[in-house]
Amino acid sequence: MRFGYFFSYWIVSWFVIYYLIVKTNFFTPLKNLNRTAVNSSTKLPVTDLNGAPQMGADSNLHGYISTENKQYISENFNPKFALYMALLENICIFLWLFVNKANLSVLVKYMIMIIIFKAIPLFVLKEDIIKIPYDLIPVSGLFVIYMIYLALYNQTVYNIYKTSNEYLVKGENKTPFFETTQWLYDKYIKDKYP
Repeated sequence: MRFGYFFSYWIVSWFVIYYLIVKTNFFTPLKNLNRTAVNSSTKLPVTDLNGAPQMGADSNLHGYISTENKQYISENFNPKFALYMALLENICIFLWLFVNKANLSVLVKYMIMIIIFKAIPLFVLKEDIIKIPYDLIPVSGLFVIYMIYLALYNQTVYNIYKTSNEYLVKGENKTPFFETTQWLYDKYIKDKYP
């Protein structure tokens, strides 16, 4: 099953983009006094063209991601509420798996997935404020895009989650995180620690 079939991964992707834009200096222009690139920099030096300073390769992004725009993005496109909704959904599925006597390894993997994709991002955003009903707007917009994506692949939310829950109860590694952990296990651990 594709990562894109699960709305939860869309929310995690939103968090990663939000984190890179708002919480880091990933999209800032080159900042050194001699206006030249340093060896460790992947950014081009600032140049001077007809007296007007031009920024390096990231000038397009920097123009849009100024301090004011970071503030706007932080206030209007914060994924914290969406992460809480996804966490709640994951806890419900975890309890459903437990009640349906899913394999212990499935429960452990599912708990690890919750920690990596929900708990850690929520911890990173612990200082951010949730603003209801304003936070519903970007979540709703993303969900509409997600539904269009599913429609393009002739899928429905019901079929995706029904199929994935069946795989989880049977202990089959066919959901994205479980496929990845199984691949990592087979590649790096299985032969070394039989």
